[in-house]
Amino acid sequence: MSIQNKIDYSALLSFNEVSNVSVEQNSNPNTKQTTEKTCLVVQSNLELLTKSDDSLISGEIKFFDRDVIVQKIEEPLKTKKKFPFSIFPNQTILTSKNILCESLELEELSESELYTKPFYEDWVNLKWDDLYDKDNLFFCILMIKHAASKNKYLRIPEIIKDKLSECTCIKASCRNSTEKDVLVQVEKRFVNRNQKRVYVSVGSEGCFQDWVILSQLILLGFTNIDIHLCDMVYLKGSQKKACETMKEFFSHFPNVNFTVYIHGSLREFTELKTPADIVLALDFYGDLDKSPAPKVLFTPNGFAYCSSKVKSTPNWDVSDIKKEDNIFRQWTD
Repeated sequence: MSIQNKIDYSALLSFNEVSNVSVEQNSNPNTKQTTEKTCLVVQSNLELLTKSDDSLISGEIKFFDRDVIVQKIEEPLKTKKKFPFSIFPNQTILTSKNILCESLELEELSESELYTKPFYEDWVNLKWDDLYDKDNLFFCILMIKHAASKNKYLRIPEIIKDKLSECTCIKASCRNSTEKDVLVQVEKRFVNRNQKRVYVSVGSEGCFQDWVILSQLILLGFTNIDIHLCDMVYLKGSQKKACETMKEFFSHFPNVNFTVYIHGSLREFTELKTPADIVLALDFYGDLDKSPAPKVLFTPNGFAYCSSKVKSTPNWDVSDIKKEDNIFRQWTD
């Protein structure tokens, strides 16, 4: 291969060129015994070549036969991953452990390190409608968890903050822990991901924490959930807009049947006599309803979960479940 006709491999390798190097070649008796080849001084960071190629040793001079190099060029190269995770929800159903492990890996990055990562530009350019793709949705969930690990109270990303909200009087890390607890309970209790589940949330106001939990249930493979959001503030003002956002987002999410219902109180929901699988009182500060307490019905594996700054549980009757199924976690400032 003459130097004049050589292929430009600069897109594949970083190399220094040494011309007129004679190499003995006996494979074809009709050709000259010597021919000119290109000598490559292999540099470090050869990201596009497989690491298993023992001939690629940084700093050593190696001769590459043209056919070998062309073969490497023509092989389909793996797409460089820009996402900060190794598991793609579009290809496989996640587990709560997957979400935890990937989020912990991302949390190890400082803010300055995060800004230098190749995926950061993708993150800042992500749009609300992009979240209908599970890979992008997972991307967003991980970045929310990362924000909670670095900021004391703020974790809502730019693409969501004008749509949903949550109180900033609770540490964002506490919210992360609550969501992890809820996901583990759901995963443990409900093996059939396609069976309809009933999710009831009381007093979460801006709906952001409900959105985070329900989005992760999609990533865990749950496909059919009736969502009941209960609070008098959902019937008016900015919180009504948040509920409409929840309806729009989950009703349009591909290949799932998530239906959102709005109630002015928990009592209003209990009057439907619908057994619940998951009943949450998050961001809870005290009594949600007047006496007598509304009676909540549960499915056999159903549970109630309350996270609160105060030491009292909601004024609800959950006697339909065992004591260990009525879970309470106190939030700290």
